Amino acid sequence: MSVARSSGPLVSLIVLCYNHARFARQCLESVGAQTYEATELIIMDDASTDDSVRIIREWIAERGLRGRVIAHEKNVGVCATLNEALSHATGKYVSMVSTDDVWEADKLERQVPLMEAAPDDVAVLYSDAWRMDETGAPLPGLFIEAHRQFDTMPSGMIFPVMWEGNFIPAMSTLIRRSCLEAVGNYDERLTYEDWDMWLRLSEVYSFLYSPFPSATYRLVSNSLVHAQRDRDNARSHYSACLLYEKWLEKLRPDRIRYRMAVIRVSYHAEQLYRLGHPRAVDMLALVRRHARGFRKLGRPRAYLLAACAAMHWPYRVFAAMDATVLKRLPDG
Repeated sequence: MSVARSSGPLVSLIVLCYNHARFARQCLESVGAQTYEATELIIMDDASTDDSVRIIREWIAERGLRGRVIAHEKNVGVCATLNEALSHATGKYVSMVSTDDVWEADKLERQVPLMEAAPDDVAVLYSDAWRMDETGAPLPGLFIEAHRQFDTMPSGMIFPVMWEGNFIPAMSTLIRRSCLEAVGNYDERLTYEDWDMWLRLSEVYSFLYSPFPSATYRLVSNSLVHAQRDRDNARSHYSACLLYEKWLEKLRPDRIRYRMAVIRVSYHAEQLYRLGHPRAVDMLALVRRHARGFRKLGRPRAYLLAACAAMHWPYRVFAAMDATVLKRLPDG
């Protein structure tokens, strides 16, 4: 791989690492094997506690590359890390990969001409991805079919499809950098980056599907202890609440997507309460406000959830009331 401009538009390659010493070299080799040469390389390590940084620097030195390596001393999360990486990017297009995934060698060579031939309102080109297990052994099936089932892969203005849930393998994408700049930075309050950005981009720009799987996604087993798993789950539920809170302010109350957002944020807010998250009270108050006009969305239940959380009663107290008192109340 060359890190200098050749024929074709410049592509900024952003490689994200956090404690991926086991996998980093395989990913980096797939980045270095790209047959498209007009690239710049930006590698971000978000304060790994294993040997990731050493492996990355050794690989850069072995290759004789001029790639930028930024190693954080403090973990700041994927969204802040991506924003920092993008502040250094100068390419017309951006392609991102986590160091536990790998690219096909011809990913960029196939994708750049498709984007160059597409209208300027196409923000994202995406493809499917192969799957592998933690050891690198292939797994049956492709990434998208494991998340959603489509007769025809979505292209064009796909916001209605994206609203139903994320299905795009982030490591397979090629993104027009000007579109990222237009919709603004990744939301650093969130613990995950992709679905929020796909929603924001698909609201105003088109997406383009490429039929060639361009990457391999690694499924890493979750061996976290119970307490750590609860903390990670709470952060994920809180991110979901923040995401839907943004859209509740934008969507019209008479539309089905608004109703879907109320139902979804209600679920995630209740999980925050169950897990003892400190922002559960705020999120349940949000649900109460938006549930006012919905007889069929369990309005008394939403009010009781918010009240119990505000009084700092344990979730088990609400659960007991839900199983007794609320079951006898009419909806309304």
